[in-house]
Amino acid sequence: MLSSFSERVHRLVKTHVFPDKKMVFRQQVALAVAAAIAVAVLGWEKSILIACGVPALMVLVFGPSAFIAILYCVLLLFSHQYYSVATWSFGGIVWHPREILLFLLMGHVAYLVLLRKVHVGVHTVHIGMLSLAVYFILAMFTGIMRRVDTSSLIGEARFPFFILSYFLLVALIRDRRQARRMLFVVLSVTILVATVSIAYFLYASLTGNLVQLHQTPWGEFMLYPLGKFTFQMVRPNGHALFEMFLVIAVSLALARNVRFRFRVFWTAIACILGAAIFITFMRTAYASAAVSLAVLTLLCLPGRRLPYVMVSMVGIGIMAVLAFTSFRLLSGAMLTGYEVEASLRARFIEMAGALNAFMQHPLFGVGLGGGFEALDMAQSGEQLAAGVREYTTVHNIWMYYLYKGGLVGLLFVITAYSLIVVSGQALVLAEAEPKSRALARGVLAAFVGQLVAGLAMPRFLYPQGYVVIALVACFFYANRNHAKVSPPRIPPNAGE
Repeated sequence: MLSSFSERVHRLVKTHVFPDKKMVFRQQVALAVAAAIAVAVLGWEKSILIACGVPALMVLVFGPSAFIAILYCVLLLFSHQYYSVATWSFGGIVWHPREILLFLLMGHVAYLVLLRKVHVGVHTVHIGMLSLAVYFILAMFTGIMRRVDTSSLIGEARFPFFILSYFLLVALIRDRRQARRMLFVVLSVTILVATVSIAYFLYASLTGNLVQLHQTPWGEFMLYPLGKFTFQMVRPNGHALFEMFLVIAVSLALARNVRFRFRVFWTAIACILGAAIFITFMRTAYASAAVSLAVLTLLCLPGRRLPYVMVSMVGIGIMAVLAFTSFRLLSGAMLTGYEVEASLRARFIEMAGALNAFMQHPLFGVGLGGGFEALDMAQSGEQLAAGVREYTTVHNIWMYYLYKGGLVGLLFVITAYSLIVVSGQALVLAEAEPKSRALARGVLAAFVGQLVAGLAMPRFLYPQGYVVIALVACFFYANRNHAKVSPPRIPPNAGE
């Protein structure tokens, strides 16, 4: 046995450490010729970039799956939906780092498929994500049939392309351990960003070094007047995760049968994230966190009352539909005067325009790339100006789904999110261990809260939103085999 082991070591050293000298010489000559050609054609700077970039890309494609998955999720979740630190133009399209990362992730998964290391079972959540993908395929086909502008169609289809994130990540996040590792890595980065945001808010507000930056690759930093004082508004990239992890932290802090130190730790995390949410000065963020905590409260009720959670969700949907129809009647009053704040008035206008577009194509909608014309309200001081502009998207994701895909498309979207929520609810009911149940409950409540927040914020229409959906769905899928129903309680004297 010892001799066979030594033979293997000798073969490994001879093959990889000290290979054949002739082969090494040929490789060195080939690399030297390639380097000389690259320098002559591309110059020193691009050659050095290629020399450093190619090995890095090879590490990402052929390296550890956990590394590429974590890198992809962290960089995507904390990037800006429109602006990047660096962009590249190729084929008439401006490419962002997120597209490059997606292609690298696709290459890595393809490599694993060739090695036959990808094994994905059948699950309800897969059907949900497929339904969401079918919606956008149908909307794209509708846009092509309606002969929309090709550039508009391509530009709008770039974001839904990131639905592929789920079908790639589900091949890498296969079990509970990997899902929790991904979740807590993202949580760690979120806490770091929240802490830095709070520190910068205190520094800027106390020293008076305030900045006014509307949209940057790092986030949005504006002035927020409050009475006689002016504060620094801090909205870094990924601030939506503050709300989601706040709910998860509260859920873990309320878990049953856990140590006091465990509760104190997650309470402190919730306080940090709550403070980071406060300094965004976003009413929609406050509402989103409140709705998510309300859903968490419902999920904490005894098991027999859990169906009321689903009834509440249906009620919220009905109220939303009624609100959409009323916006069409109210929008006329919102076009002039100051009855409603400018930002709300603008959203009423775009909702009314989207509803009118849906009424013209109620079955399949206008399709990707399609849009509508509506008033563009601009207010400066006491001056109110109105013009006409073309809208291709709206802040309300549900209205977006309705007017882009029609009733048929909306059915696919409702099916998709319903199956994901049902999978999450089944996991909450099946988890027997208190911490695991609290974690699953928090993830589900945070996800439902973001769906409701979609009435005012289009987060789930951005690449970051699709990655969030993918991670939530992967979490429910990865825990499928570990959740076990608690055994029934038997009275002490049952057998006597």
